[in-house]
Amino acid sequence: MIQLSEVHLHDAVRDVLTGLVGGALDEQQSDQEPVLCASVTIEGEFDGQLVVRCTEVTARRLAAAMFHEDPDDLPHADIADALGEVANQVGGVVKTMVPAPSSLGLPTVVAADGVALTDLPFLSSVSLDREEGRVDVFVFGRPTAV
Repeated sequence: MIQLSEVHLHDAVRDVLTGLVGGALDEQQSDQEPVLCASVTIEGEFDGQLVVRCTEVTARRLAAAMFHEDPDDLPHADIADALGEVANQVGGVVKTMVPAPSSLGLPTVVAADGVALTDLPFLSSVSLDREEGRVDVFVFGRPTAV
């Protein structure tokens, strides 16, 4: 079974978010309900899915920071693109941690109140509280050659 370290996943998410939007982590807890999910699949020697979950407000703030725009002026497409890019970049880092060769699918962003349903086993998760809001990342998967 794949062991995906929560420390390595936390560092990957923190580094991706800091690289995309800058700013230091704000360790204060957020009590907002998640409403948007972005996911990418990992296929090949590893069959997996990575899900990034946050509130629409957090996704809007991340997009505003990424695009250097006013959060109130962003269309929904830009918000989805920004959250999809977070999933894509974190997925790229996770792909380096699983059996190769594996490829990354295109990100999908949906309105949701929970994690996407999957029959893949849970591997790891992290939650980061940033100044923009809380971001949760979940990784599911298994090697294809059992």
